[in-house]
Amino acid sequence: MKGDVIMAEESKLLITKVKLDDHIFIGYTRKTETHSDVRTSKCNEPARPELYKAFVALGKHAAHILGLTETTQILRLAVHTVNFTYELDGRMGAQMCCTYKCPNGEETNINTPPMKCPQSATEFNNGKYFGEDAVRDLWVLESEARKYLEGKRAQTQLFDDEAKANEAESTKTKIDDFDEDDEEDISDSDALDEADNIAAVPF
Repeated sequence: MKGDVIMAEESKLLITKVKLDDHIFIGYTRKTETHSDVRTSKCNEPARPELYKAFVALGKHAAHILGLTETTQILRLAVHTVNFTYELDGRMGAQMCCTYKCPNGEETNINTPPMKCPQSATEFNNGKYFGEDAVRDLWVLESEARKYLEGKRAQTQLFDDEAKANEAESTKTKIDDFDEDDEEDISDSDALDEADNIAAVPF
């Protein structure tokens, strides 16, 4: 928990809101030595899977806070917005805004009360503060929002994965194409030419 507090305190960018609907909306404050800028970002480009998983994970925490215990009730609840707050010492607080699908098919909005991350053993055992798992999932969402603002999104991750796969396949092909019998027949001059060719291959 101490690491989480430091993480918020030392950062010059504070995530204040993450909302998920047909777009991804992120509110944040960027600090400088002289002032702070309040900014927002709204984009329809898909995020990394981890951001969506964080929203799903927070759903069970929101249900617990709201006193929903039945499995059917928990499944009807979906978190769509998280509002973050930060105290001067870096302690993070949050409120989760949810949509609840009633048995008759109608939907209504319901919010958790604003709560804070615990900073002591006493607070950990107090229901007025987030539990350890909820704190972890909140920081995951906060981290994924940062990555989204940095341009680390689903499409860029796909390109990175493809590049790594192509590189691995290229390396495998070079190894498979190497013939040990050919190595024994290389003359001194041929070996020099071969070394020159290898050096010319970019890695």
